[in-house]
Amino acid sequence: MLAENLQSMAIAPKSVVSKATPTLNNPLRATIDEEPPASVICLSPAETQQVGLWTTCFGTFLTAILDWKVHAANNQRTQDTLWILRPQHGGKWALESLRRTYLKADAETSSAGQKSMVDGSALFTIILLGCNDTIMIRSAKHGTFLCAYSKDYMGMDRRWDYDGSRPTRFRVFLNGDTLLPQPQFPFPRHRVLLRHGATKTVLGISSHNPHQVALYDATTNWVTNKSCQWTLLPNDPWYNAFHLKSSNGMWLKIGTNSVTMDATNQDPATHLWVILLEAPSKVSLSFAGERLSYLSVRDTMANGTQSSESGHQVVTRNEIEPTSQSETFEFVVVPE
Repeated sequence: MLAENLQSMAIAPKSVVSKATPTLNNPLRATIDEEPPASVICLSPAETQQVGLWTTCFGTFLTAILDWKVHAANNQRTQDTLWILRPQHGGKWALESLRRTYLKADAETSSAGQKSMVDGSALFTIILLGCNDTIMIRSAKHGTFLCAYSKDYMGMDRRWDYDGSRPTRFRVFLNGDTLLPQPQFPFPRHRVLLRHGATKTVLGISSHNPHQVALYDATTNWVTNKSCQWTLLPNDPWYNAFHLKSSNGMWLKIGTNSVTMDATNQDPATHLWVILLEAPSKVSLSFAGERLSYLSVRDTMANGTQSSESGHQVVTRNEIEPTSQSETFEFVVVPE
């Protein structure tokens, strides 16, 4: 019954915008940096909201039990199936049970358990999947994924859930409703702008070379610029990662320590991207490989390299730098 009602129970986030503030639909045409970011997940890290993590494969909930273990149970809305997602530094999260214990990952035994404090084994990244309303929970230390091996056993798995055969997908529930919105996110086949808040820039295509990416000033009034509009397309049939397609028909591609554009998206080894949740409207974009490589922005003037349109450059990094927010982006939806 729960699975049949998922779509009817889903709730989409609503952005509250002041009527005095010009928006993309307003003739005053606000600059991009004034536009409210799209809410990625209906969960405020400032609030201690209790959630249930529901496995899509077996229809069971992640459950904290005695003896510092976790397993999967059919019971919903019990004290043992409720968790609090605690944001940490660098786009990482800790999952706290109502027992005041924390989910941990053990790489040697491929098992999941509980511990009394947050350390490296209790830090996770939350990956938003291309099937719109599910997530994967990845150990930030070991790179393994929380997985339901059976209806009652939870563990950690090293493989991506490419074909759906590995039950590593979860839905997040709050008071009987899914936290993640309906298929509006990640806005499949809807145009979005990818804004980098720390530098007030927007990711786009270079005006000098269509095979190069560039960053444009988000404080200027040019919201109709097609070169900065993207479509996020779930990778069919795996539904695990995304292709990012520019309005000029080119595809975002990862290279050796660089990001470029390609005329095709035939090579999944270079064109697949995943979205990692940092906060309700903050995300990081990472290449979907065994080792995460993050989309990042650096100051070209400070590094003595050639300046782009905005004086910043798009690069890749092997880790998130939380203080500079170089890997933190926001989505701004372009109205139809």
